[in-house]
Amino acid sequence: MVLNNVMVVALQVPLARFGATTAAARTLLIPLSVAFAVGGITMALSATRGTVGAPLLLTASAAVFTVAEMLHANVSWELSVALAPDTAQGAYLRVHGLAQSAQRSIGPLRSPRPSPPAPSAGRPSAPSSPRPA
Repeated sequence: MVLNNVMVVALQVPLARFGATTAAARTLLIPLSVAFAVGGITMALSATRGTVGAPLLLTASAAVFTVAEMLHANVSWELSVALAPDTAQGAYLRVHGLAQSAQRSIGPLRSPRPSPPAPSAGRPSAPSSPRPA
């Protein structure tokens, strides 16, 4: 969470220039797809690594996904405006915003079951079965 917040504060404005024009946004689509794929691959690889490799890969994955999401936000807004007819830009942007809201509200409902909270340092997890005496 801290890494994400620091990256967003430090990089959001500098990365905005990459999606400032329609041509720039369009040329960024392929590298953006590659960035999301690399983030997913590093996350998947973290499951196969040990106690040192897994956190490093997860941190790298979080960093890659954070940069990719910031670039995606710029690109998607720019292309939404560029593809909309001049008389309907407001409607296109409302639908674009509605899609993001629906994603955040419907997404958790589609989850098969909520994940239990992870145990924290102050609250150890309960043993799964009693130990034999």
